[in-house]
Amino acid sequence: MSLIRNYRKYLITLFVVYLTLAPTPIVDTGLMRFFPTLTFVIILFCGICSFKTAKAAQLGTIVSVFFIYIVLCAIFHPSIEGNKLMTLLKSSYWCCVYFITYAIFSKKNIGCRSFDKKVMITTILLALSFNYSHASRLMNFDLIGDNAVFYPLLMIPWIACISNTTKRWIMIVIVSLCAITALKRSGIIIMSISVILLYYSDFFRRKCLHPKSLFAAILVIAGIFTVYQYKAESIYDISKRFEMIKADGGNGRDMIYEDVINRYRSEDLIQQVIGKGFDSVKGKDTTIALSAHNDFLEVLYDFGAIGFFLYVLMHFSLIKWTVLLFRKRSQLAFPMLVSYVCFVVMSMVSHLILYPTYFGLLVSFWAFAECKDRKLQY
Repeated sequence: MSLIRNYRKYLITLFVVYLTLAPTPIVDTGLMRFFPTLTFVIILFCGICSFKTAKAAQLGTIVSVFFIYIVLCAIFHPSIEGNKLMTLLKSSYWCCVYFITYAIFSKKNIGCRSFDKKVMITTILLALSFNYSHASRLMNFDLIGDNAVFYPLLMIPWIACISNTTKRWIMIVIVSLCAITALKRSGIIIMSISVILLYYSDFFRRKCLHPKSLFAAILVIAGIFTVYQYKAESIYDISKRFEMIKADGGNGRDMIYEDVINRYRSEDLIQQVIGKGFDSVKGKDTTIALSAHNDFLEVLYDFGAIGFFLYVLMHFSLIKWTVLLFRKRSQLAFPMLVSYVCFVVMSMVSHLILYPTYFGLLVSFWAFAECKDRKLQY
């Protein structure tokens, strides 16, 4: 534990640097090809070191049991590539990030200015990384959504905790621009709901008549209008993508869901209970899906009924905790609600489990939020 806390700055820096480089082609060139694997190894080692401490966390028991089950699955059911080590590193990454974050923040007090600064720097880095990778792909011309937007987008719960209202909304505008540029329907849904929730929290809940709040609210509206004007063409493309949902079934998701469900039903009872292994939806046989595009189905197929039960339990635990925060009128209530919005929307129409870097941003926030909530209570 002392090792994790002594080197926390290096671990946080490694985490942010990896997230910044992950969507770019930089990690595919030269010696940088080994950087992701090295990062996974370090995170796994530090996660194991933090395992005992993190079991006491809000989600600690569930994540710990899930981690042990994932390790067993990686040993007995490696992914389609067949490499047990890489299966273990990728599938357990988000669990280890949760353990490490809880270990770092459980004994550390963070000043508001220091926290605001770090969150803003990280958000700007991820936004720049997204725009760089997006420009190199030129995906807008084909009306195809860019998944790299989820790196800055999943910073929204962290941004919601920034103490300064002006700084918070500047960051929200930056992420909104990324979401509009990416043309991801799920990203737009997450961004829209988050903006509405945070706008209500900042300008209407208990302080709607305060002159400063009204002035800030007007500035935010002006900022949103400016974004709309600046990104008018992208917004038009987004509306076209939403209109296409009925015709394309959400990029064929209706057919994919049916295919995954039918394949799961065709498995024997043992496979239905323990699953086929991480990232096994795409399978060795030719299928219409490279993933289930729904984490509930992905977890059910990959980790079986056992993994599905743990995954659903995690949802229920987060809902219960969020409700409790609202009852206590905690300042973390809306950030937690926003984090769950991110979680449930992506779980329903996309996937977090297969992209542990995305999920790492969310689970690290949950671990941080619990540590923060405990300090607020004291």
